[in-house]
Amino acid sequence: FTLTLTLSLGLGTSFWIYNHIYKKNKNKNKLNKLRSINYHFLRECNFSCKYCFHVDKNSSENVKTNILSINQMKKLLTLLKKAGCEKINFSGGEPFLKAKQLGIIVQFSKQELGLKTGIISNGSLIKQEWFEKYGQYLDWLGISMDSFQEQTLKNIGRNSMNKKPSVMFEQLMQIKLWCQMYKIHFKINTVVSIFN
Repeated sequence: FTLTLTLSLGLGTSFWIYNHIYKKNKNKNKLNKLRSINYHFLRECNFSCKYCFHVDKNSSENVKTNILSINQMKKLLTLLKKAGCEKINFSGGEPFLKAKQLGIIVQFSKQELGLKTGIISNGSLIKQEWFEKYGQYLDWLGISMDSFQEQTLKNIGRNSMNKKPSVMFEQLMQIKLWCQMYKIHFKINTVVSIFN
């Protein structure tokens, strides 16, 4: 069976995973591998979706700086690979708030570890320059889109940048084209709620 784990974690948790799942099971015939990991490497977001449980609703400066260093993330990812991880999805918060760090760890995951890579984003901060530099290392990009109705977006908390739904739709279509250009699988994620 395949186990998918969602991690909002630091280095200590990854050592626990390595010691308790990988080491304890490596001599057994059947190893329950952590094949797919959703790694929420930051909790900061530029939206305020009412249903979201992945972000810290507290807007303190501590939230904005409380992420692992690039070297710590590389160690964590290496441990996850040793524990059997085959696919890593980077999420947040909004991962493109830290676009450079995101690119570096996506590249490392693909190039050095041979993992399948994915990102879940709200799409509002994605730029073509990121694709030009890191697109070759990304397998999947999921964009969260819960409505094209302006009032619904406001009710959900997804329109904090005061963009019209038509502008958001244009951005979504542009991202889809970039994904086609760089041969990245594209998907749309929707959270069904009482608002939409």
